[in-house]
Amino acid sequence: MVVSYTGYETKVIRISKGNKENDSMTVVLKEQDKSLGEVVVAGSAEVADGWSKYGQFFLDNFIGTTPNAAQCVLENKDAVKFYFYKKRNKLKVKAVQDLVITNNALGYKIKYQLDSFVYEYGTNVSSYTGYPLFEEMTGTPEQQDSWKQHRLYSYSGSRLHFIRSWSTVR
Repeated sequence: MVVSYTGYETKVIRISKGNKENDSMTVVLKEQDKSLGEVVVAGSAEVADGWSKYGQFFLDNFIGTTPNAAQCVLENKDAVKFYFYKKRNKLKVKAVQDLVITNNALGYKIKYQLDSFVYEYGTNVSSYTGYPLFEEMTGTPEQQDSWKQHRLYSYSGSRLHFIRSWSTVR
């Protein structure tokens, strides 16, 4: 479970079946330290026209390039900041607020608290950390059925296909 609130440190709590005796809990968040430490004046690596240079590259590597990903829309592109480090040949992406992604293929609105996204050009490796919050979208009964089918296939489609093929062959 992830608990976060603006101005407070994010708390991650692991919940398991072994904690059945605890049907409720109290979570205390520590206020984030807002005092400035040592100040260093340096040039920023932020790319001024970052979205036009790296926006599609970020979406392809963060959301993906599958047919379902093609139906995802990042609602608040202005929250994304791009930083390129020439010496390290590395792209870093941060968000100034939660990313809001509408997944029209699976019927979810996702709020993603992006800590950072990093792409290393030398190794072609990307990594990102953050916390997602999924909310089911409302729609017509036909949309609900379609989303249900797409979710089932997305979560276990290749395995179901294998099971169906295997049982047919037997």
